[in-house]
Amino acid sequence: MKGILKLAVFGIAAIAALSSCSKNEDVPSQKNIETKIIGKWKRIKLDGVEHSTNMRQIATFENGGKMYSTTTMTATGKSIWEFQAPFDYECIGSTVRSRLYFEDGTLRSEMQYEVQEINETVFKVRMFRTYSDGAYKDINTLVEYRRINADYSQDIIGMWEGVEMTGDETYGDANHRIYYKEDGTYTYYDKVGDSWVPSKNAGNEYNVDGDWLAFRWCPVVGADYEYERWDIDEIKDGTMKWSALREKGDKTRYTTTFTWKKVNLPTQEEIETKIIGRWKKMKHDGKDAVTNKRTIWTFNNDGKGTQSLADYKEGDKTFIWDNKEPIQYSIQGNTLHSISPDVEHTATIPFINDNQMTMHVTKIISRGVDVKESYVAECSKVTADYS
Repeated sequence: MKGILKLAVFGIAAIAALSSCSKNEDVPSQKNIETKIIGKWKRIKLDGVEHSTNMRQIATFENGGKMYSTTTMTATGKSIWEFQAPFDYECIGSTVRSRLYFEDGTLRSEMQYEVQEINETVFKVRMFRTYSDGAYKDINTLVEYRRINADYSQDIIGMWEGVEMTGDETYGDANHRIYYKEDGTYTYYDKVGDSWVPSKNAGNEYNVDGDWLAFRWCPVVGADYEYERWDIDEIKDGTMKWSALREKGDKTRYTTTFTWKKVNLPTQEEIETKIIGRWKKMKHDGKDAVTNKRTIWTFNNDGKGTQSLADYKEGDKTFIWDNKEPIQYSIQGNTLHSISPDVEHTATIPFINDNQMTMHVTKIISRGVDVKESYVAECSKVTADYS
């Protein structure tokens, strides 16, 4: 907690210091600071050295003395996951003071800054005093921020396909897709042949604050999180462009860019219309489904249908005999929710036409138990009926 606190404070505080009753005309007045500080700022330099993308910090100042800080890495390089941490701030002459409190109201950290310059685009301060671990400390650190006018938190929602990477990080992501959801989670897809298969990573989360994007995920449940951060340069006309300043272990730096194209998902109306009929699962996670593993779903106009399956349960000797088992289903956006007497399924539908449908099953509840299984079913429309 102390490490996180120090980080949040370090980043946020760096923004908060402003001020001035000084007679020096080069120093902004308190009134000028209080007016121009309102908005969102990205920390880009520390003591004249540009931050790598991983070390960025976003500070959002609001009227009424509230400031919110987003950061995912401490000054020592430790990854954390802290978004919109709430601070109080005040302008006192040429100084800005920001404070973070524990839940019981006691002071957790404090940063004091002297504002050297602030205008519509740039905010420069000298951080001269901090408080953490119960003690004040005098320092002398120059911090520079750039104003952020863009907010891509809503524009990023949906499915995107990688188009091109440049720089040292050319690890094949141009053959991948990412589906950003409104709840702050995402699904990462690998291309297997002609199919898009979701990764088996756990705990996929993302956050966009202004024009800064951060991811974290676990390779397996229980493992340590891995992190990735990017600057979003633009989202326009179905194209998204990222860039990142990276630093290697030997301290050399390089810039990587990434371009994405928007993948249009079917609308709720399209799904409701085209899903009517009988569908057979032909592929499971990009591989041909053997005959024993094929499932037949039938969707009717009235929100009802059936499913048929005859197979052994995975890792079990219990035989499943679902012969036109009744289901009820509903569609919200591009999400399908179906309920049978024993099982509930939740799936997103990224593709559907008159003959083909892709369902990404994201949640299965079997007899009240979350089986924590996820897979992609590629289905073909069945027109014959030999019953």
